[in-house]
Amino acid sequence: MIKGTPKDIGGIDILKIFAALLIVALHSELILSLNTKFHTQLFMIFARMAVPLFFISSSFLLARHISMHHDQQQAVGKYVKRVSRLYLFWLVLYGYFIVKATEANMNINGWSIHNFVWGLLRCLLSGPKTMLLGWYLNASLFSVLFVYYWFKKHHYLGVALALISFILVVIFSGYYPLQWPLQVQTSIFVGPIYFYLGKLLFWWFEHKPRVNYWILAGLTTLVFCLAWWEIHGASFYHGNNDQLFTFPLLASLLFLLFLYLPIKLPCAHWWRNLTSFMYLSHYLLMKIFYNFLYFQIHSVAQRYLIIVGLVLLSYSVVSWLQRYNWAKILRSAF
Repeated sequence: MIKGTPKDIGGIDILKIFAALLIVALHSELILSLNTKFHTQLFMIFARMAVPLFFISSSFLLARHISMHHDQQQAVGKYVKRVSRLYLFWLVLYGYFIVKATEANMNINGWSIHNFVWGLLRCLLSGPKTMLLGWYLNASLFSVLFVYYWFKKHHYLGVALALISFILVVIFSGYYPLQWPLQVQTSIFVGPIYFYLGKLLFWWFEHKPRVNYWILAGLTTLVFCLAWWEIHGASFYHGNNDQLFTFPLLASLLFLLFLYLPIKLPCAHWWRNLTSFMYLSHYLLMKIFYNFLYFQIHSVAQRYLIIVGLVLLSYSVVSWLQRYNWAKILRSAF
């Protein structure tokens, strides 16, 4: 039996570090290279867990923060402001690439009110074009409003709608993929189910401080095998494997595995900020790198290490600059 306390959450920080590294590996094509080399979808399953784990950990920490405050509305409001600042900060940094991609798209499809409105709608539902992780911030804001405002008094209805929404996304992106002009698998519609799970897991952690780790590990292994089978099924239907039915359950079990680890990470705040910065900055650094040496480096492993190195370097610079008053805006970077 392993015992955890609401204050002992060092395992979450370690989990988020792994998740951030997996996201970089996925976008730098390291995961795809490993899958091709070893003829397996094993690595892809781990990579696809990264975003759900970020959703669940955000929801868990928000629920934990709310439990420590008497004013729930104020606590939720602070979270919304923080994510909004993150969104605006990175929206400005990605601005050049967003404008460039939008202009190219308009030149192809034509400059019209219809295309402009559709582009704006796509931006709201699935994030700005070329800002690959923008959809995560969109979905986080949408999910907080969904869970804590719109369906606060109708909890079960909210859970039902979140579940139905997720099921439809999986069916029509993974099993019977339709030619959507919008990528529903990376849209705001997948966020609420993970936020409900994060909230549920916090309740579990408060009321179940002890857990049989062997049973938990066994369940995780079983669900992992089901996810391996399901991701092969989605590949058979030529579907997208961003979201599958087993992912919420597998992500929840993995989260619990790390949550109950009796670990206290040194400089936890520093690492926590690094994971957020890596998640949001790596694709921008990749796009800048594309214009210089990216395709001259043929090894995907070397590309991956270079991007991680650039993230660490830029994070160190940003952290150092935050000491100065003129660089206060950089505090919105993570």
